[in-house]
Amino acid sequence: MDLQSIKPVFATAKVSSALLIDDAFDPLPDIEQDAYEAGFQLVEEDDAVETAYQAIGGVWPIDANGFSTALTTDRALREQIEQALSGPADAPLGRLAHALFGVAAENHRAKIAPLQALCALLQQVGIEPTAIGSTGKPKGRKKRFPLIFLDYYLGEDGLPSVDRSIEKIKDVLTGYPEDEKPIVVLMSSELRDETLADQFREKANLLGCQFKFVTKDKFTGAAFEFVSSLADRAEFIGESRVLSEFVRSWRDALEGAIGAFEQEIKSLDLQDFYFIWEKAGEGKNNRFGEHVSSLFEGYLRKQIEDADPLFRATEKMNKLSFSAMPPGPLVPSDTVARLAHAAAFRDLDPFPDNYTGSPLGIDLGELFIRDRILPAGRGRKKARELVAMMVISQACDLEHGKVGTVLMVEGTVQFRTASTRFTSDEAHRRLRVDIFQYENGTGEKEDLIIEWDAQRLRTYNVDTFHKDMRAAGFDRVARLRPVHALAMQQKFAANLTRVGMPDALPAYRYGGMEVRVAGLADNTLIRLMDAVPKADKPMCVVGEDPRTMVVTDPAIELVRTALRAADPGEFAEGAIEALRKEFDDIKKLRRMRSGELQAGKRDLGAVLIVDGPLDEDFKRPAKVKIILNHFVP
Repeated sequence: MDLQSIKPVFATAKVSSALLIDDAFDPLPDIEQDAYEAGFQLVEEDDAVETAYQAIGGVWPIDANGFSTALTTDRALREQIEQALSGPADAPLGRLAHALFGVAAENHRAKIAPLQALCALLQQVGIEPTAIGSTGKPKGRKKRFPLIFLDYYLGEDGLPSVDRSIEKIKDVLTGYPEDEKPIVVLMSSELRDETLADQFREKANLLGCQFKFVTKDKFTGAAFEFVSSLADRAEFIGESRVLSEFVRSWRDALEGAIGAFEQEIKSLDLQDFYFIWEKAGEGKNNRFGEHVSSLFEGYLRKQIEDADPLFRATEKMNKLSFSAMPPGPLVPSDTVARLAHAAAFRDLDPFPDNYTGSPLGIDLGELFIRDRILPAGRGRKKARELVAMMVISQACDLEHGKVGTVLMVEGTVQFRTASTRFTSDEAHRRLRVDIFQYENGTGEKEDLIIEWDAQRLRTYNVDTFHKDMRAAGFDRVARLRPVHALAMQQKFAANLTRVGMPDALPAYRYGGMEVRVAGLADNTLIRLMDAVPKADKPMCVVGEDPRTMVVTDPAIELVRTALRAADPGEFAEGAIEALRKEFDDIKKLRRMRSGELQAGKRDLGAVLIVDGPLDEDFKRPAKVKIILNHFVP
């Protein structure tokens, strides 16, 4: 396996050393008396073992007591015998080690094997590993490792061992400055649940951009995929350190601001609240509490922003630049969607069924959703319908109750995961909110895109507003934050464009994967493996224009496994052999994992990645040996 092509990535990122922390590197338990006797007898009876024992400094001949005393007091002698456990089991010292350590030797051999494979992989890409046990410390506490591998269980499987691992990484990282924070790779032979791995990351106070979870079998069974994904992390280690400082500075600023903020708001007296109440319309719209909350929110924000470390970290973030999208599979996480939603919207409860006003109780930017099932009709199947309505009446009129009608705009709702986008010839008059997280009737969160049409305005009488909205099936669900609500209102009176969000999030859609290889006859394709269902998320299209196709690591691993198992005689001459080389080329492997689509396709020479079904008249180019087909059932 040639990993030389990936070596420059680690060298450029200055990732040249790694710390491995695993209880497999702990000293073996004390030798039992019976084991001493068995070892002594082996040295006494086997000339090869005797010679090997003397070669590492053992004194012979000696009596049984002297033998056990030597192994107890001579640490260097014992360590050399322990090291023999990593070598051939039938070698003279290997047989002596097995006689002395018995079952412990077998367990150690099983635990150390994947770590030896990891060390070999790291050395192939120019990274020198340093190994320590669960209680060990790296030599030279000032040495900073850019890469740390940490065992999930430091000891017997169970929560105490997990807690020890968490405390261990906290201790190791003590004193690491922000601009030297490492990538932490959590590894395990037993753990398969990534949710638990993420909980570990949270408890250990590690950031997602500097964390990776891997099962130890990947060091041997999927080494290419593992090293490739590790290179992705290393390539962007500089950017991740800037992000780390920013996130941690936010946390510290928030913790520091709470005390000063609480002290200030506790000093407010009755007359202060009266003054605010009077300026807020004397509670005519029944929103005095929300008004005070907005004031508090602004003041807390100021306290946070005044923190010098956060200011400096923000300045560094301002200068951060990505030369390209990280080459690893990139799908916006749920956290990104939640951040975007919270930046633009405040969630609200629906009005009670019997609410009639007064006060009216609504404000500029208030969002109402109608979610219903349309029955089947002539030429139409039963379908779900989502319609949005938003209040765009003047905020001051609503606040002070000086309004007779409520002005609203109607919006078209689409799912962010939809494979196609609704388009209109009247795009110039449309406004777009790129993300709204809607909780449906089953309690699931759905990411919606809402387009508002300036010509679909509605007015409702204040006296019957709540009755009319209920009759039409609309429930209040959220309110745009003031800055976005005002922007939307102003855009209706000026040039219309996309508003309501600080930044647009890319649309995305997962699909299944079908894999076909060139057949024996011209232009024929033969299925290489069973289709991978959408539920396994093997492929994903991210964005609209341009669109990026992402193929996940598990999906690539499945293809590589299928190619190794395939019978070359069943496919086009030389196709399987050529593809095995293609999927063993780590540079090409990284290119497959994500890249921009052109006309729904990604041409990688022998590999063609296609979004959607193949046309009936599709003709396979001669150079194409395999097609990865993304499909949505």
